[in-house]
Amino acid sequence: MRLSPATRNLLRGGVAITLAFIYVPLIVIAIYAFNGGNSLAWPPSSLTTEWFGRAIDNSGARDALVTSIKVGAVATAIALLLGSLASFAVARFRFFGRETISFSWFCPIALPGVVTGLALSNTFTQVLGIPLSLFTVIAGPRDLLHRRGLQTT
Repeated sequence: MRLSPATRNLLRGGVAITLAFIYVPLIVIAIYAFNGGNSLAWPPSSLTTEWFGRAIDNSGARDALVTSIKVGAVATAIALLLGSLASFAVARFRFFGRETISFSWFCPIALPGVVTGLALSNTFTQVLGIPLSLFTVIAGPRDLLHRRGLQTT
């Protein structure tokens, strides 16, 4: 497909705006991570790495980091295994429920995370009677459980 120079420039501009929309806030947050002052001011008056040392010394932050790494590793392994097996089955075989399985993989994309997280939290605690734990964090979005004021053990 051949594009006119005007169309090509319009597409380049659209891509540049989209990338700026995504990356400029990340860059600003990264700069604020090194802010030397106690208040947020732009531009930062000084830069420091003091806050990283304080975060490492904080046992709560360390525990949260370790838990996040555990949850991420286990959830990734489970997703890779189940997703690969399901995709092989759906791609190679015709069976009852094939379309349902294929459609169910799009639910996390179609449903907002808040809806999924609240549904999982209520299912675990009220329907199944499972107390919130590392298992429930792996199975459902952790941040949504904490937003509801529920603590994991």
